[in-house]
Amino acid sequence: MNESSHTQAINKKVRAAGVYALKIQTIMNNGVPDCFYSGLKDYLFVEYKYISDKALPKRDDTPIKPMLTDLQFDWLINRGNEGRNVAVIIGSNIGWAIYPIWDRPIFKKELNMTRNDVVAWIIQQTSV
Repeated sequence: MNESSHTQAINKKVRAAGVYALKIQTIMNNGVPDCFYSGLKDYLFVEYKYISDKALPKRDDTPIKPMLTDLQFDWLINRGNEGRNVAVIIGSNIGWAIYPIWDRPIFKKELNMTRNDVVAWIIQQTSV
């Protein structure tokens, strides 16, 4: 699976839970995150990054740096500084991680969430 198919699967489950999910087409708006989620509690912008098996480090303590463009990084930091709910969600075949802190690396061993964990987190952020 690739980033797009994983994002679609997450969005399908999030929508089934009553959360509005919008895949943002960023052709004309470079830097804007991949998805917007909105529920009764709050809204959330998420940039998804998927790491292929070839790109995963062999060791658990090897840092992984999400490959955000400068525009993506600036957009997320600026909206976060405004008090907006933003995150980068990193996926791979071995697991997922939610990455709300961009000033430190994430490690392979932190890819310990399932896709269902990610769905539950999005629902918790927006609806519960």
